[in-house]
Amino acid sequence: MKKNIMKIVCMILALCLFVVPDSVLKALDFEQVTPTNKNVTYERIIMQNEQQKELDVDGAGCQWPVSLESSNDGSLMLYGIDVAGMYKSVDHGKTWVMANSGMESRGVGMFAIDPHNSNHVLALGLGTGVGGMHVSYDKANTWKKTASLTSNGERYLWDGLEFDPTTYDEDSKITKDVYYSTPYKRDTNIRTSPSTEPNSKSTLKDNQVGLYKSSDGGETFSLIINDEELADGIIKITDDGEVFLGNQYGLFLIDKDNNVIKKTYLENDGTNDYAKGITGLDVVSNTIYAQTWDGIYTLENGTLTKITNDNYLNKWPQFLEVSKSNPNHIIYQVRKNVDNYYVSSTVVSFDGGKTWEYATNEKNSLFFKSNWEGREKLYIIDPSDDNNVIAFGSDDLVRSIDGGLHFKQVNGISNMMQGGRFNFNYYDPTLLLFSAQDYTGVISVDGGTTYRQLSIPGKGNFYGGFAADKDTIYGFANKSWGGGTLTYTHDGGDTWVDTGLTVSGVPGATYYSSLQSPTNPNVLFAAEYYSKDKGYTWNKMDGCVSVFTFNYIGQKELYGASSDGNIVVSFDNGDSWTKLSNEQWNKSTRLVEQSILDLAYDQVNNYVYIVVQSKIRDGQDSSKIYTLEEIYKYSINDKKATRLNIPVDNERGYMRQKSIAVDPNSTSVVYVAGAGDYFSSSTGLLRSIDGGETWNVLTTSNNDKYPSLANNQGGYEVATIRVNPYDGRVWIASGCYGYETFNPPYNSELLNHTKPESHKIVYMYNDKKVNEVILKNNEKHNYIYDEDGLTFVSWYKDKELTEEFPNGSNVYESMVLYAKMEKSIKVKFYDRNKLLWKIDLDAYDKGEESLIPVRDGYAFAGWYSDSELTKKVDFSKIVSNTSVYAGWYKVIEDVFDINRKDISNYISYANYTIQDAKEVDNTESVNDRSIHMRVDKNSTYLITFKMDNRFRLGMRKNSFTYWPYNPVLDPYIDEKDINGRASVNEYVYKVIETKDYTDLLIYYYTLDGTIDFMDIKKTFKIYKIENQNVKDNNERIDMFDYEIIDGADQVYTINKDNEAVFRCNGEVLNFYYAEIDGETLDPSNYVIENGSTILRIKKEFMDSLEVNEEHSLNMVYKDGGEVSTKFKVLKVDNISDEVIDEDKGLTNLQVAGIKRAGFNEDMSADEYEDYLVCESYSTGTLYYLLSSASKEFQDQVLSVVRRLREAGSNGLWYELQGDYYIPCLILSEEETQPIGLWGQRHKQYLKEHRHIVYTTMLIEGTLNRYLADINQQAEQMFHRLIEEMAQKQGVTEQLKAEQPMEWIGLMNNIQACAREIVNSEIIFA
Repeated sequence: MKKNIMKIVCMILALCLFVVPDSVLKALDFEQVTPTNKNVTYERIIMQNEQQKELDVDGAGCQWPVSLESSNDGSLMLYGIDVAGMYKSVDHGKTWVMANSGMESRGVGMFAIDPHNSNHVLALGLGTGVGGMHVSYDKANTWKKTASLTSNGERYLWDGLEFDPTTYDEDSKITKDVYYSTPYKRDTNIRTSPSTEPNSKSTLKDNQVGLYKSSDGGETFSLIINDEELADGIIKITDDGEVFLGNQYGLFLIDKDNNVIKKTYLENDGTNDYAKGITGLDVVSNTIYAQTWDGIYTLENGTLTKITNDNYLNKWPQFLEVSKSNPNHIIYQVRKNVDNYYVSSTVVSFDGGKTWEYATNEKNSLFFKSNWEGREKLYIIDPSDDNNVIAFGSDDLVRSIDGGLHFKQVNGISNMMQGGRFNFNYYDPTLLLFSAQDYTGVISVDGGTTYRQLSIPGKGNFYGGFAADKDTIYGFANKSWGGGTLTYTHDGGDTWVDTGLTVSGVPGATYYSSLQSPTNPNVLFAAEYYSKDKGYTWNKMDGCVSVFTFNYIGQKELYGASSDGNIVVSFDNGDSWTKLSNEQWNKSTRLVEQSILDLAYDQVNNYVYIVVQSKIRDGQDSSKIYTLEEIYKYSINDKKATRLNIPVDNERGYMRQKSIAVDPNSTSVVYVAGAGDYFSSSTGLLRSIDGGETWNVLTTSNNDKYPSLANNQGGYEVATIRVNPYDGRVWIASGCYGYETFNPPYNSELLNHTKPESHKIVYMYNDKKVNEVILKNNEKHNYIYDEDGLTFVSWYKDKELTEEFPNGSNVYESMVLYAKMEKSIKVKFYDRNKLLWKIDLDAYDKGEESLIPVRDGYAFAGWYSDSELTKKVDFSKIVSNTSVYAGWYKVIEDVFDINRKDISNYISYANYTIQDAKEVDNTESVNDRSIHMRVDKNSTYLITFKMDNRFRLGMRKNSFTYWPYNPVLDPYIDEKDINGRASVNEYVYKVIETKDYTDLLIYYYTLDGTIDFMDIKKTFKIYKIENQNVKDNNERIDMFDYEIIDGADQVYTINKDNEAVFRCNGEVLNFYYAEIDGETLDPSNYVIENGSTILRIKKEFMDSLEVNEEHSLNMVYKDGGEVSTKFKVLKVDNISDEVIDEDKGLTNLQVAGIKRAGFNEDMSADEYEDYLVCESYSTGTLYYLLSSASKEFQDQVLSVVRRLREAGSNGLWYELQGDYYIPCLILSEEETQPIGLWGQRHKQYLKEHRHIVYTTMLIEGTLNRYLADINQQAEQMFHRLIEEMAQKQGVTEQLKAEQPMEWIGLMNNIQACAREIVNSEIIFA
């Protein structure tokens, strides 16, 4: 006992060591609020991704659709699902809502809508025990079951239920007669080969199949023709009341008076080709449209006419739909392969079946990646709008507004099936993860506004999933249903790791639970496993098989279940567990096993609520075991268990209890979730506001025994229920009905931890505050810290940089963030005045051959630190961003290139003894490889090679006359090179003057002999060069002269300007990248447009720059050309529009802008007058010029402006020439437009060679428009030529990725060729 006490004491002391986020503690005090028994309003959780937002689609589809029906006017449309209820639309299919109240079945197989009263609707519920006819008299809002017509066909699509329009009763306002054909042999999941007999699942006996009729609007049905040939039928009834039934046996006309088959059309034996016969049937007024494998026929007044021709597509054609307003408009489904059920297409005809077109979907399943062409389909052509077509395929309900040619998903349907438990993230309430059966699951990082689907290769089922942060996701994944292995990702789902760990202590995957510690975010739980390093390694817990919840206050201890079905607690994040209970919950003497399926904790009263599953041996047959779920309330203080009596819908079958939750804001509020599994329970969701003493039903079920406290439909078949601790809203996940959320039984605004409207974010680096901002709740933070020599990586919540909180994350509390920085030195590599590359120094591999430039007739001499080539670069000493310059030796002769010559003539081998070998650690035996060659006297040679580790290099004169040779005694190359002190893989460039030598012996050796000479063959070269002076070979490269033609020296004003725009005369196709203050500008921060090169830098980035500082912009082009300009960032909080001086007529707004060089107070009156006239100053420019000037200077300038305006009253500007003002001819504003680089070139050509043409167009005001057209023509030709040439020469994106330098060289040549063609054919023509 003493040991146990000490153990608990140690646990409590250890807890004090955990660092609990202060902001979370302060935010979640959980002062209790008083609940009231108020109604709930359900809100569907619609899983919508970013692409769906763009397409205005807010549904994720899901589950297997089986039925579709429309009223005569299209005002009511119904959609049935195999095991997820049904939906209805009252806006012609634009939006859909659940319509399950009173539906006892989980699936709906077929509908019939009264042709005279759309409030009167019939639906066939699917299922053996609960299947049957349901009737609604309020437009499908509520249902009641009327007839037990058994149907097992969850995926049976025949429309075998129809009203007879001639039997409308004026008194009851409904149509009385209804006909129904029983599913029988077609009552199966999947139809494959047409010659294979269906594997019937029907439980109907032979005397139960055939044609049924109701004469009271669907309240009761009776079998009128007991004949298998009338089962599995599609029923259509003409306006005149003729009843037709089509199936695999043919088309039958029914004698309603005598209840017999009156006539048979298109008969099929129904035994060999089970899929043939009638595959589609529709009616327009009194004309029947019958579909077979051979074609489509009309039947009118007893006459059968084939309306299709050889264009008819007949690979299992079915599900014919004919427009009621335009019978020439026809739709049906056809398979791509007769035996492949899962690939089918939709075809449409607008000419009565003569020609057909294939329909397409906007994107095959925008959300869940399933193929829209999968599985079978049904169609509705809106009777009131022939262009409006509704269909389903795979798991999507889709809609077309062009008659069925193009579809996209409809709104409002999102029925993913939850896999295991879900739990809220304690640290980030905006982070939601729902794992799923069949669909893997989804994640939201914005509180449920948008979702992203998860994908685990080869595993489509995911149970008990949880997101510790946006990148760290884990759970149990499996290829098939159930089970699975613990699988995790740390990159948001791009890659996954399968641990191979399986669950043994939980009854089924439906109950797998995962959680994150509220005191240490690195501690994660997954069923019986836990991780202490945020999911990288996992271990099995001792004493716990599931962690369900924790105490939101106090010590934040964890609560879970033991393998024997009892409650356990941990105060040390799962390292040890202590039993709180030791109970046999169900007292049956036949109890075999008990398990806790779910658990919730009341932190105020110290109660634990649990869902217990008991396995009990049958009293009559001991070999049989049944399961029973019950709800217990356990008092930790009193160690007493109480079984809670809750409303249970057992009228329809055996109901399961699956989940439980306690609201931490009001712990007397308890929720219980249950499901019928094989039926739709009337009590799927319950709530108590008095700790379980009394209960209310929240499921809308149209059941008088269980009145519902709900304002709308929801709460069906709930598998997991959880309360969001931040706002008290309840989130529920069902087996297949999807997800919903609803309000708590109190005003959420009363919660003392409701998130504040704003939060303070403090940014830290190296223990110093670098920034502080105030952000709104849920606003994304975005700040990049900049420090010379360092590159910003990301922000973290902790000093240890383990919990990332990157830019773009939503802020939900005040916090301190710590920067992770990496040393980053950028090096620009120039060949004379041409930029070759810009890369990180850390990423620069000094042996990378692709970074050795090539120049015809020259040998590369290495990199220099200055453009004058006076000092070689020591890359190891570079500490900041820098530029290096290529040096060159002029080559007289390419003497030796091992890549091109027979190396056997140059390489010899020898073993010898080193007599004085302190440099080689007294190792005596070495391996030697050498090159022996003849050289010229008094000449200069360049030897270049890649230095390998411990490489030895020596040289001697004369020839091979004696061995051994001692390189230490007679070295020619300096000792540094001999000792191999250069870095591994560093290039060495050694210049040798031969003097009187005639033979050269270059040798190398290594200590261990493991480095083969062939390893460096690609880099070993010898050149005979002109001299050692690299400066002689440093002439400039003739390059295009780049110029900033718009936006140079501008001022960007925060709170006023939306972007900074710069325009360069370079071709946009040749643009490489941009730099701001020497740092490469991320492409996400700017937009590049055509028009020479227009660079638009986004507001978000410009606003982040230092205010009142001058900044630099450098635009770099792929040909190595660059152009730079300065700009300044100002911040103007308020710019008044008030007039400074009425006489001068200028406002403050007219004096905002950019300072330009040369305009200052020292200018004479004539000088600044000329400047103002001829510089065509902008309003913004003028303001900046005046804002820092003296009052006298301002008055002087404004006076000049006024005088210029008076002189230019005729609309012209004037330039002072001597004593006279000469008018400045400029283009009118409406003629001014960008003419681009090509236009400028052509303009210059016109000035010099076509002066009359130039002057004429200038005076007429047509010059700019003409030059803009020329520029456009030239641009188009230039781009087209480049594309064609690149394609012919194999210059591809793959080449760009694999060999970027070769790609650049080829592209430069192609652009040069294209430029020449454009110049000759357009610019200078």
